[in-house]
Amino acid sequence: ADFARMSKQHSVTRLFYPTLSDREFTEEACTATERLCAARAGDVAALKKTTDHGHITALMVACRSRQYEAVVALEMDVDARSASGCTALYLAAEEGDERIVRLLLERRADLSIADSDGGAPLLRACAFGHKLCVVLMIKAKANLEAQMISGFSALMLAAQNGHEQVARAL
Repeated sequence: ADFARMSKQHSVTRLFYPTLSDREFTEEACTATERLCAARAGDVAALKKTTDHGHITALMVACRSRQYEAVVALEMDVDARSASGCTALYLAAEEGDERIVRLLLERRADLSIADSDGGAPLLRACAFGHKLCVVLMIKAKANLEAQMISGFSALMLAAQNGHEQVARAL
């Protein structure tokens, strides 16, 4: 697990150390309804025929699945929170999809909404080394002093995970 982290193999690291969103946005949860399946697959036509139910929204699943066209089609509450506090922006930042992050920022997504561990979107992008997402959020005035409940800051998360370019951007 440590070798995967030092080698920046995030998908492998997440097998050993699942993130908060990994625990909530399981395969089962993301396919619980026809709408969530459509969001995951990027099926815009099916999305237009269905509605959300529960804490996990189609927008969240589309962001986590990096389905840009589905995100474009889903004009809904960008600041809706899952049971653990994840937002669409949080998930897009964690996945490192700068097009989706940019779109959500244009739609005025709140950069300050944190998950139940205190992790805001900027912190998630820093932890996973998504420099372009970090730069977009800095330009949008993300709080660079924000910390997780554990006390970790954006800079600390970038440094801990060996993301030099992200640390320089901060």
